[in-house]
Amino acid sequence: MTPLIRVTALCACLGAASVLPGQISRPQTNDSARIARIERRLLPSVPLAGTPDSGWSVRERLAHHDVAGMSVAVIRGGTLAWAGAYGVRDRTTGAPMDTSTILQGGSLSKPMAAAIGLSLVQDGTLTLDDDVNRWLRSWRVPVDSFTRAHPVTMRLLLSHRAGVSVSGFDGYPRGAPLPTVEQVLRREGPTNSDTIRVVRTPGTAAAYSGGGYLIAQQVMTDATSRAFNALAFERLFRPLGLTRSTYASLADQANRGNIAHGYFGDGKPVPGGWRVLPEQAPASLWTTPSEYARFVVELQRAWRGDTGRLLSPATVRAMMTLQGAEADEQGIGVGLKGNPPFRFSHTGWNDGFRSIAIGYLDRGDGIVVLTNADDGDEVAMEYVRAAAREYGWEDLAPRTRTAIAVSAADRAAMVGRYRTGPESVIEIAERDGELIAGPAGRRLMPLLAERRDQFFFTFTADAALSVERDATGRVAAIRWNLGGREVRGERIPN
Repeated sequence: MTPLIRVTALCACLGAASVLPGQISRPQTNDSARIARIERRLLPSVPLAGTPDSGWSVRERLAHHDVAGMSVAVIRGGTLAWAGAYGVRDRTTGAPMDTSTILQGGSLSKPMAAAIGLSLVQDGTLTLDDDVNRWLRSWRVPVDSFTRAHPVTMRLLLSHRAGVSVSGFDGYPRGAPLPTVEQVLRREGPTNSDTIRVVRTPGTAAAYSGGGYLIAQQVMTDATSRAFNALAFERLFRPLGLTRSTYASLADQANRGNIAHGYFGDGKPVPGGWRVLPEQAPASLWTTPSEYARFVVELQRAWRGDTGRLLSPATVRAMMTLQGAEADEQGIGVGLKGNPPFRFSHTGWNDGFRSIAIGYLDRGDGIVVLTNADDGDEVAMEYVRAAAREYGWEDLAPRTRTAIAVSAADRAAMVGRYRTGPESVIEIAERDGELIAGPAGRRLMPLLAERRDQFFFTFTADAALSVERDATGRVAAIRWNLGGREVRGERIPN
């Protein structure tokens, strides 16, 4: 069993490298009792009424999800309140995870990259709304039917609205030949991703795009004649005192030995410990939760009107403004909740690593969780929910629901496959006298009834299902609701 190593540090004990300089006006209230409750009360997305309310311990959930280690930082009232680490950073050596262990943040790279881009807008090096071909030299966005009348801009690139292909990048084995950014953009040399190109009219829709962030990276480097990691150091890491964060590959940096090794969902290690990503702005960040929390706090402070070390209040307010339809919940570099927003967030994943960062604008609270396992996102969210219940973050705290029994006849009437789109099918099946459901071809999850024809899942609060019956009582169609968006699916004949 993976050993549980807890390293919990209250603000007074974090040391100079982990304390937010000048932001602690008084010692924080000792949170030891709250931390202990969080650690033993990790929660499912939807707890069931009538079941024990004690939750699970961190040890239990790391073992259940086969997660090697996890590191966290909690923000309270606009300052880093405490940090904790659990499990191991390397199963081969048994080296424990600690609060200084650096992990790959995956797409947590993007909010920081967006902030670097906004700092260049702020000082006049770039603009948000001009054609990026104005600055690109080594590669240019092709002018075609998509872009002739609707050019690609930094605002569109950083808010996933530029219509650019390639959602994410797989990275490369350590020691393998690496493409340059220009080769990735053109799909040349050892590149293992598709060509980066505009595939829809810029500004017309939101579609998650790591490729768009790679173009933004090239814009920043061409406009400044500076390597991207150098820009990150000069404009973000050094001003915020982030000594453990980098966008550079760590393969040859033996002086940073406190590095987490990643693990796949089956528990096997990522060969070499991690993959190398030349696509820095979209995905290559290495950091600790405490250091990323400083970045979150910096945005919170500027939002409140404090003159920041990185971005002005006006720039951060632009960053935290919805950039398209409210349903897209997309700002510049961050996801937003509410209009006006009260919360910003981002998740991240690379092979063997999963992460999440959340910051509240209305209260200066937040949490950052990084893990070194493909299934780490599940235990991370269980930890987030435990913290949410402890600190009163009502929008993230789970809502207890009551399940009712489903008769054998009703279960039999529902079993089948339902087409919700040209290539989308929802399957409902029965296992051991219980209903399970989900997208066909994926693992089906337990489906519970709230009322006779309305159902929910416990693994997420964002999915629900209701049924439509014919005159005989047989289910003829379903309504599948995911994240507030509902689609109807008719039964596929056997």
